[in-house]
Amino acid sequence: MNNVIPKINGDIQQTHFLKLPDTFGIYSNENIEGIIEVFAKRMELNVRISQDRDNAFIDININDCLDNEEYTASIQENKIYIEAGDEKGIIWALTTIAELNDGGIIPTCKINDKPRYEHRGILIDCSRHFFEKAEIKKIIEELSKVKINYLHWHLTNDQGWRIESEKYPMLHEQGEGKYYSKADIIEIVDFAKVRGITIIPEIDMPGHTRSIVSAYPQYSCSQKEVKLARYGGIYPVILCPGREETFKFVREVLDEVIPLFPGKYWHIGADEAPKHEWIKCPLCQKRMKEEKLKNEDELQNYFINRIKGMIREKGKIPVAFDDCLVAKKIDRDALIQEWMPTRGNLIVEHASNGGKFIYSDMMDIYYDYPEAMTNMERSYKVRPAINDRDYSDDSAFTGFEACVWTENIETNEDLEKHIFPRIYALAENGWTKEEYKDYEDFNKRLNNRKKSTYVCLGAGDPKGDERKLEAARFIKAMGNRIPEDEKKETVEPDVVDEKFNQLFGAKLLNSHGDARELMSLAATIES
Repeated sequence: MNNVIPKINGDIQQTHFLKLPDTFGIYSNENIEGIIEVFAKRMELNVRISQDRDNAFIDININDCLDNEEYTASIQENKIYIEAGDEKGIIWALTTIAELNDGGIIPTCKINDKPRYEHRGILIDCSRHFFEKAEIKKIIEELSKVKINYLHWHLTNDQGWRIESEKYPMLHEQGEGKYYSKADIIEIVDFAKVRGITIIPEIDMPGHTRSIVSAYPQYSCSQKEVKLARYGGIYPVILCPGREETFKFVREVLDEVIPLFPGKYWHIGADEAPKHEWIKCPLCQKRMKEEKLKNEDELQNYFINRIKGMIREKGKIPVAFDDCLVAKKIDRDALIQEWMPTRGNLIVEHASNGGKFIYSDMMDIYYDYPEAMTNMERSYKVRPAINDRDYSDDSAFTGFEACVWTENIETNEDLEKHIFPRIYALAENGWTKEEYKDYEDFNKRLNNRKKSTYVCLGAGDPKGDERKLEAARFIKAMGNRIPEDEKKETVEPDVVDEKFNQLFGAKLLNSHGDARELMSLAATIES
């Protein structure tokens, strides 16, 4: 049991050891051929589907009395019996057996295991920098081994539109023209499905839409031509909610791409939407008057609610970042992704009204930050604390999702080092009940795992001066990442106020040294 991450829930009574045959059959009354292929490849054994239940080495059944993702495994001296609540439960049972495998030998034992939280995810931004299909599949394979069940795939932003569109081809053809074809997307979605991972696609709107208005300027307020963004930042030319043509465009795009993703969730972003153009736009102001909207924040939620309606028509559950809670007119059926710690009051209100949320707090589990600032122990021990209240056991809290934004991440190796091994810690935090967790024991299992991993690993947990220097380098890079000529095209985020700065210093920096000391150190580092 010394290699399994996340740790199995429950006390496991190991008795003997089972030598796995080189060739064996698996019986199941479910169509799980793809799942068996993944299992066979991981085990490096000749595994086949068997119609003979009595002679099958592994017997798999769905048990409606078990919860979603729950499974039981009885590993006996000559046979393995598995029961699961659903298909993902089967996948996690076989994943555990593969992780228990040590040179063709696994311990005989009885396991009854299920996740603590429904949502155990990671956001990967493929818009700022594009990552090829093979790299995404490589990461999915490793995420699956630790029972991560959601990949939030950030596919559009100011720097690129990464989904093929036959209706609006200029979206994906602009810039360097790197994008995922519809065939690529179907392949990746299917690859993830048989590994227990559901993909949540995100088309960000109404802000972070320069990749739309650079290709089709008629959907912005000014309709002026703009170039695709080259760097990170917040750009003020966004979609115009005053134009009915904008909603027609969005509907046609959604009609085209939603069928590619069979999962139940659809993310619409809704973050960092500057209102500069809306304030000056006569059509936006006319829309506000007609809809009796008090301000531009309410206009944003008018936009979001209309898009949510389109998504619900397709049978999807809309997901949005917590920016959409700033105005009150937002339907509570959306799953909210908390990321900005200064919006605690809004999350509390959303939860008290029956809403649900994912915890992705930037101060805790943003993995584009170096490990000096959001280290592995924080991922292992983080709680969904909103306004000093722990929502760990509240029904409003659905789980954790780490975020990897790629403004400053360009290579496959760098992407992997930002994700791993921190995601292993978050995986255990999301799966394993508190009474079975032990950070020291986790590190022992992690060290065993490092010997067999196929991805690049980050430092894990830098110490002392090394930690300070890593944090200072990141601060320096943040200040220099956008050239002066490009900065003129961006606006400052409206959430960076004194409260935010205090949190940033206290939570991200002071825990590793005085904030002013780090700022001074950053100033001494050569660009």
